[in-house]
Order: sequence, then structure tokens, then C-alpha cells
Amino acid sequence: MEIKYWSDIACPFCYIGSTRMKKAMKEVGILR
Repeated sequence: MEIKYWSDIACPFCYIGSTRMKKAMKEVGILR
């Protein structure tokens, strides 16, 4: 499965989502 996402560094909600995505990927062992 391929997941693509983008984030706007000026948007606080994008920052929160990006941080959660990276944490979840690390927890389940998904590599970039």
C-alpha cells in the first residue's frame, strides 16, 4: 500500500497530523 500525504508548515492542524502520522508509522514499523 502506498500512502502519500502533504503538509503545510504554516498550518497548525497539518503539523499535528504530520506528527501523529510519523509516530504511528514508527509504532507499526513502517519505513519511508
